[in-house]
Amino acid sequence: MSQTRATVLALERDLYRCQWCLYKRDRVRDVLQYTVGDVLGGGHHIMGRARVDLPEAIIGLCSACHSLATKNVIKQRDLIQLQKERLGIDLAEQYPQFVNWK
Repeated sequence: MSQTRATVLALERDLYRCQWCLYKRDRVRDVLQYTVGDVLGGGHHIMGRARVDLPEAIIGLCSACHSLATKNVIKQRDLIQLQKERLGIDLAEQYPQFVNWK
């Protein structure tokens, strides 16, 4: 799937680094170079691409973390919290209709 302009802006903001690895696992992984498993690294739409395609709702993830986020092992609520800590943006407040608290 091609990247949207918002995804490119989010990846540039994140310096093409996996933000989950950087902030939660204390390691640096490039989202485009570190690839394993069934999902490519890149920009992950926290609220869903069809719902909110804006840079603040997209986070850079390596393929391993992207796969875990897609499978809901890394929870949406945790990605929302990370964006709030990193960027000061409360996605749950801005887009409550798209939040899955499970």
